[in-house]
Amino acid sequence: MSALGIAVLAGALLSIGGVSSPASAAPFEQCEGVFNGGGEGVNCQMTVENFLDLDTGATSSTVTTLVCSGAANTVTTCTGEPSVQTFPFLTDVIEQCNGTGEGGGSTMHCSVAVINTITGAGTTSAPSVNQCNNSFDSLPLPAGSACDPAEATTGATITQCNDSMNGGTQVSMNCTVGTSATSSALPVTVDQCNNSVNGGGALLVCSTQMTTLFVPADTGDEGPGGDTVGDNADVLAETGPTAEHATLGGLALALLLAGVGLLRAGQPVHARRV
Repeated sequence: MSALGIAVLAGALLSIGGVSSPASAAPFEQCEGVFNGGGEGVNCQMTVENFLDLDTGATSSTVTTLVCSGAANTVTTCTGEPSVQTFPFLTDVIEQCNGTGEGGGSTMHCSVAVINTITGAGTTSAPSVNQCNNSFDSLPLPAGSACDPAEATTGATITQCNDSMNGGTQVSMNCTVGTSATSSALPVTVDQCNNSVNGGGALLVCSTQMTTLFVPADTGDEGPGGDTVGDNADVLAETGPTAEHATLGGLALALLLAGVGLLRAGQPVHARRV
């Protein structure tokens, strides 16, 4: 049985007799240990939407992925459409682009966007970060590069761009986290772009964006005219994202599709999940 199949079974077993804690899957992996032939270009994109109801314990997630590859620094186009997968559990461990693009002269672009929607009350905080350590041959980054923020935190929420780009005559490294927010109610970890593109003369662009939203729980109170307010408390458990989240999911897919358009303008190509 595959790791994903085991995770689905585990999630089902957790739900027997009531959910005491959010169901979780095995790590969702993309572009791990591949495209190491040298002179290759790869662009791996992933959007993860998690849904958690703190009252019922109901969970679901939708993962949208796109992988494009081709020769480094060439104008290529993506084939096929993004892959969309829906699960009855949270996708809370993400691994992408580790040990990848190790051949000389490679170019690697990898991005992860996480959107956590939590029904109930809670608070958010900035994620801890561990990135850009033991990379780029410990040399100052050239103009046009960035490592924002440059931090070294053990057990961080976001770990990326460590032990990478150590091959000499490297071109550029740009690793960012952006204005991200997480919550202890739904912790998600991202591990990407580590031990990668060490073949020399390479380029690395790696980013993580994490958004966490709290939405009010249904109260069950009666509104004007006797209509029940929030009478769809179990919608998340039955169908996953509720109607009020539909625009958020549509926006995530639209952003990924917009990325496809940018790829058609000049990023490496190859549509498949690896």
